[in-house]
Amino acid sequence: MYRVLITGINGYISQYLYLTRPNHLEIEGASRQIDPAFIEYINPQIKLHTLSLEDDIQLQLKNIKTDFIIHTAAMANLSECQKNPEQARQINVKATKSIAKWCAQTGTRMIYLSTDIVFDGEHAPYSEDIIPKPVNVYGKTKLQGEQAVQNSMGNFAIIRIALTLGRAKFNRINFIDWVMVKIKKGEEIPLFTDEYRTASAVKHLAQNIWTIALSDETGVFHQFGASRLSRYDIGNLICKELNSGMDLIRPVKAADMQDCPRPLDVSLTTHRTVDGKKLILPGIDEVIKEVVQ
Repeated sequence: MYRVLITGINGYISQYLYLTRPNHLEIEGASRQIDPAFIEYINPQIKLHTLSLEDDIQLQLKNIKTDFIIHTAAMANLSECQKNPEQARQINVKATKSIAKWCAQTGTRMIYLSTDIVFDGEHAPYSEDIIPKPVNVYGKTKLQGEQAVQNSMGNFAIIRIALTLGRAKFNRINFIDWVMVKIKKGEEIPLFTDEYRTASAVKHLAQNIWTIALSDETGVFHQFGASRLSRYDIGNLICKELNSGMDLIRPVKAADMQDCPRPLDVSLTTHRTVDGKKLILPGIDEVIKEVVQ
């Protein structure tokens, strides 16, 4: 039985990773804070470790034994990263480098979740062999995290993910939930018409992450949905499926947001395969009923 450590276990994607885990894996989690209510929610029997990405990583991992790590923990809010670049570098770069070095020293396979925001948005679609050129602090620090992994070890998979959608789990709000709350309150829903993503459904994404993690494949992988859509398009899909809120949607431009630079089109494509198959996920327009349930 393989033992797997998931960092940021209480995060949105991590919770779906746990829920879709293969039966032959023993899952342990790591998080900055251990909430007793979360333990009860996820599994009272799960072994959890305290892991602060702003403290000595090597010391915190010293007594942990695992076959591979899925490193999902990150500072991921674009605006917060832009306001606090040093904190973003500490969490997204320095901590990732320390984890990668620990993995290299212990012979542990590392799966690092990165992002489509490492691209500049001017030359989509982006495959794995296109050189990233991030335009904001979040993208820059995630790319530096990728480089730290690549320079520290050989047994790794970097998985760049697109906008990931689905209903929230324990204390985690997703774009879907944000739109649904707006509808319930009857509030205006401002959505970008000119920012394009190849969004995916979180459950399907989690299953593909396991496929990559449990393979012998190394290097960079793109995981994304088959449809190129703006947030405005996705919002309309949600409202149409719910038969509510269409009149609340307000089209806006990305330039209207002054919090940080935003790449306009980071649609992904891929040339990678696992066991001879391309792991392309269904488009959100194909699975909209599933992601709003």
